[in-house]
Amino acid sequence: KVSSCNRSLTYVSQGRTIYIRNPLITMSFIPYSERPDWSDVVPVAQNDGVNAVVSIDYKADYEEVMNYFRGIVALKEHSQRALDITKEVISRTGAHFTAWNYRWETLNAIGSDLWEELEYLFVMGQKYPKNYQIWHHRKLVVGKLGSSAAAKDLQFTSEVLNRDEKNYHAWSYRQWLVRTFDHWEGEEAYVDDMLAKDLRNNSAWNQRWFVLIRGGKEPERQALQRDTEMLILLPRIRHIPDNESSWSYGRALVKGCAKSTSALKALAEDILVSRPSCAQALAFLVDVGMEAANQDPASKSHTLELLQTLMTADPVRGRYWAWCGQQLCQQAS
Repeated sequence: KVSSCNRSLTYVSQGRTIYIRNPLITMSFIPYSERPDWSDVVPVAQNDGVNAVVSIDYKADYEEVMNYFRGIVALKEHSQRALDITKEVISRTGAHFTAWNYRWETLNAIGSDLWEELEYLFVMGQKYPKNYQIWHHRKLVVGKLGSSAAAKDLQFTSEVLNRDEKNYHAWSYRQWLVRTFDHWEGEEAYVDDMLAKDLRNNSAWNQRWFVLIRGGKEPERQALQRDTEMLILLPRIRHIPDNESSWSYGRALVKGCAKSTSALKALAEDILVSRPSCAQALAFLVDVGMEAANQDPASKSHTLELLQTLMTADPVRGRYWAWCGQQLCQQAS
């Protein structure tokens, strides 16, 4: 639970209330050259080489921060002031990988409280939900804190995805949490909730597949759970027949199973009765027909007819479907 005021945040963690300065709010900046406790650090200017093609015109305060950051890195110093200057750099350039990396090294070297670091990341993550470096740093911190932090972070990713249901970084991080700490229980229900909000959410369908095969740890679950999944999948495809996400999930699900392939094929044919130009249904039938062409020559002509319709129904990929037709004709000959 977080509440904010002008200069601070109230963060409730592990039953304790912590007041922290909002790292996104710039306080009055004192140049490092005027700070007595930094007088022993020699600033290191950026080296653009002798004949720089395009030199960046940095603001004076940013240039000084970076010069002193490079100075502290040159000393290989890991201290509280080193940690502080990484935050200064990050507040100005949130995706500065070197600053994040040095921050992680320093946190470990001086034994900082990683729960407090997680609180800092909470604020940064809320403000910059698509910053890769923040998510990566979060993974390092939570990986060291363990399962209790992971459980809390599942809620954090839920909050991020409530605002942006297709945030790739949040989904990718959530997969890491679930797989690393075996938080599989309840994840399928979470995915169902996300699909109930938006059945076209490809990220949610991808997460459902991830949960089904346990992130690749248990690929045999695809066959074991196939019948149950088909009962869930078919009505969803019928509800929105032109939803490519659900069709993609269906293709993966029925792979290697003639019974399930036949069921999905029957649904596609039924959809075409009322929607003869449904590109997704046509595409699935074409794929099935092309796979069966060698064993069933009689299906080739029907598949070619479907391809003709598909080139009109799906003009964006028209040239691809034309190529498929050429391949099928070469098989016939």
